[in-house]
Amino acid sequence: MTENEVKKKLSDLQANDTFSGINDLYIYNCDPGKLVIAGSFDFSYYHNIEIKFTDVSFISCPGGGFHADVIRLANEAERAEIRKYSYGHCDGHIFCFEEKEPPAKFYVVADDIDFQVKTVYYYKRENLKENETIADWVKQ
Repeated sequence: MTENEVKKKLSDLQANDTFSGINDLYIYNCDPGKLVIAGSFDFSYYHNIEIKFTDVSFISCPGGGFHADVIRLANEAERAEIRKYSYGHCDGHIFCFEEKEPPAKFYVVADDIDFQVKTVYYYKRENLKENETIADWVKQ
C-alpha cells in the first residue's frame, strides 16, 4: 500500500460522520498480523466502527480503552522514536492515534488500514438491520 493510498484512507476515515463523533477506542481483536480497533459512543452495548490494520509489526497502545481525536501518519520525529524503541520491528506505515487533551499518542505499525462502519451489539438481538451484527463472543 502506497503512502498516498494510506493518506486517502485516513482522510476518508476522518471525514466519516460516524468516526467524527467517536473518540473512545479499544483493541477489539488482535490476531497474528491483524489488529481491529473498535470505536463507540457506548461500549456497554455495542461499537459503531472497526478500524482494521493488516500486516501489523508493532503496537504501542493500551490494551484497554483509550481516546484519540485524530488518526494520522507519524511525523519524522515520531518515526525515529518508534524505530528506536521497537528494535527494528517497524515494517510498514506508522499510524499515530493522537489525543489533544490530555496529550497522548499511541502507535500501530502496519502495511494497510481500512475501516468499516457497522454496529456490533454485545448482546443477543433480533431483527438486525443492514450493517448490524452481534459480536462473535456473544453466546447464541
